[in-house]
Amino acid sequence: MRVIYKRLVTKSGSEQDVLYIPDKCVITHSHYLDNYLYSSKDDWLRKYGKAKGIMEREIEADEASVNRLVEIGELYIDPRGRIHDIDNEEFRLLFKTLAGGRVMKTLTAESIKKILRAKTIGEPIYLFEEVGSTNEVACELGRNGAIHGTVVIADSQTRGRGRLQRKWISPPGLNLYMSVVFRPNIDPSDAPLLTFVAAVAVYEAVKGQGANASIKWPNDVLIDNKKVAGMLTEMQTKGERVDFVAVGIGVNLNMTREIMEKEMGEVAEIATSLTEATGQEIDRTKFIATLIDELEIWYQRFMSEGKTLIIKEWTERWGSSNRRVRAIYDENMVEGIATGVNENGHLVLKKDDGTTEVIVAGDVVLI
Repeated sequence: MRVIYKRLVTKSGSEQDVLYIPDKCVITHSHYLDNYLYSSKDDWLRKYGKAKGIMEREIEADEASVNRLVEIGELYIDPRGRIHDIDNEEFRLLFKTLAGGRVMKTLTAESIKKILRAKTIGEPIYLFEEVGSTNEVACELGRNGAIHGTVVIADSQTRGRGRLQRKWISPPGLNLYMSVVFRPNIDPSDAPLLTFVAAVAVYEAVKGQGANASIKWPNDVLIDNKKVAGMLTEMQTKGERVDFVAVGIGVNLNMTREIMEKEMGEVAEIATSLTEATGQEIDRTKFIATLIDELEIWYQRFMSEGKTLIIKEWTERWGSSNRRVRAIYDENMVEGIATGVNENGHLVLKKDDGTTEVIVAGDVVLI
């Protein structure tokens, strides 16, 4: 979709960013006042369409992002046609992304949607060249009313996070960094099971590329016992119910061994990528569409058939079932046979003395 960005200088000498969408609307951002105004009035369209900027460029923008801007902007025009400052964080984020030309160029929402079968996840899809973390963006969108199934994808992250606040290495142009906003009608105690939903979906997408995949408790997908993907789930409640859950997913797609060693250091020894495992370059657009399709399938089954089903499916793909493991948690270490997970997704270990221990969170390795 054609959008024109202009940097204008007002009569008072302050600067103003303008997004002019021909025949639709004008959005302005005042640097001095830091306010955002939206109008579809003919006089605004004429004024800003003709205005000469100190900087001007034409942008081929993501149509879904532009339509979302328009949708939010229309909410801030009252019945008398008066324009109010738009304090919606999603609107401001989208404006800055488009005005700054920071929409990811190697992927487009249209190319993903063209091959997407999912109906409830992936509308909308927001793609960014760089963010702090996709989960940060997804949580911000969730707090501002983003609908169920909203997807955030970045080409790179500067503050990518894994479980326990660990850094997730996120170089550009190679991998998948994605978060999805879910709004399930479930008890907060069941929200962590969305990690299991995501793990099964990622497993299926990875296996679909011909790789020998398995799941590691609680939130990793492995290829030949090396980590290829991880999940991070963050929840916000409203009263005693779940408001939304942001599920972040990182998948190493096209990192070579050389790049992994350079980016990860010693951690590269326990990591891999799909391209390393299969010997082929992975088409990111197709992989993203496949993963979103799988997420919808397994989310719908979780919601319709319950947590017993998703725990069963997760367990069938789990690589440590009935194997000896060492678990480290809260500065404690315990060894035993991993016999399964309970209804909350917590790991159940049978120790050598015959007693059982339940691990809520921690690191687990095969021994």
